[in-house]
Amino acid sequence: MSTLLLAYCQVSLTGRVNCLRSCLICIFSNSAHGAQHPYNSVTKPPDTYDRNAKQPYQPAAAEPRTDPVEVTALSKVFQYWRISPKYSLTVACSEPVEPYITCDCSYENNTSCHITSLNVSGLAINDIIPEELWNLTFLTYLNLENTYMRGKLSSSIGKLKRIQVLDLGSNALSGELPKELGNLTDLVRLFLGPNNFTGSLPSELGNLMKLDLMWASDNELTGRIPDFIGNWTLLTFLKLEGNSFEGPIPSTFSNLTSMIHLMLSDVFNGGSSLAFIKNMKSLSILYLRNNNISDSIPLNIGEYQNLTLLDLSFNNIRGKIPDSLFQMSSLTHLSLGNNKLNGTLPTQKSPSLIYMEKFENETKVLSKLMAQHLGSAVATTQHY
Repeated sequence: MSTLLLAYCQVSLTGRVNCLRSCLICIFSNSAHGAQHPYNSVTKPPDTYDRNAKQPYQPAAAEPRTDPVEVTALSKVFQYWRISPKYSLTVACSEPVEPYITCDCSYENNTSCHITSLNVSGLAINDIIPEELWNLTFLTYLNLENTYMRGKLSSSIGKLKRIQVLDLGSNALSGELPKELGNLTDLVRLFLGPNNFTGSLPSELGNLMKLDLMWASDNELTGRIPDFIGNWTLLTFLKLEGNSFEGPIPSTFSNLTSMIHLMLSDVFNGGSSLAFIKNMKSLSILYLRNNNISDSIPLNIGEYQNLTLLDLSFNNIRGKIPDSLFQMSSLTHLSLGNNKLNGTLPTQKSPSLIYMEKFENETKVLSKLMAQHLGSAVATTQHY
């Protein structure tokens, strides 16, 4: 009887953190498990066949071992972070598995393991990111969210060329983003905020053509919003609010036709248009607060049937509010305050509209009619 041990890790890209571990043990046995006799009932064994002869010796399969370079690197990282491994890292993929990591033992004929996932989110590490971390070059998933991490992000991060999900959010990381982030061309989800990153978004980020999610909100990023974001055509989720970007919002954003969740705020200088949302018909959340937008609300806004939240407040939006905006069956939150809108509001609204910010605009007519016709949908607070 021989035993083959196979461990593997799957990383789901739905939601912030979904890491699955499994271990499959397959036992190959002889006749005790119904294996056929080496000769069937039709073919007779040769005359010289000795039923009592010993079968040839078959050595047991070697137990998989983790790459020693990665063992050394991870041991030092855990030492810096004062994490005590629960099991020997040299057999990290054996059962039971070290709780913070997963690995793939399919290398070198199932004898060699590489660490593919590291998740320490929520641990109060309160330290810097040690340089040794970037030696775990087989990582496809790295989650350091909410670990009180501080200091600058090393250019050595560019060594993680297999990484698909990188979460550095909810920490106190600072300094400029290294251009080597552009080497991570397999990235699908990138979480950079909240943090204290400064400077502009490096042009090398334009190489990240597989991005589905980019979360860089609540930093201290500056400079122009780069045109290359419009080349991330697979993007469905973009959060850039809470920075100090300069406008205008690039027209290349019109290429982001798969966008579902777009949040951008506090863009100064350069008047922006709403033309870029023309083909974003899958939008669920559109948050464009305080972006110096000088335009009118698109007349076809009613075609955005998946829209649940619309915030265009604190801009220079002018003209009338399309009646169709109040008939959208999915819209629950609407904020249009502090613009230059005028005219009157419709006498009826969709029952799904449960929140509507009380706002000041070009005339007093809007505020008066809101209370008269929209009843409980009028909110007295500007926060939700």
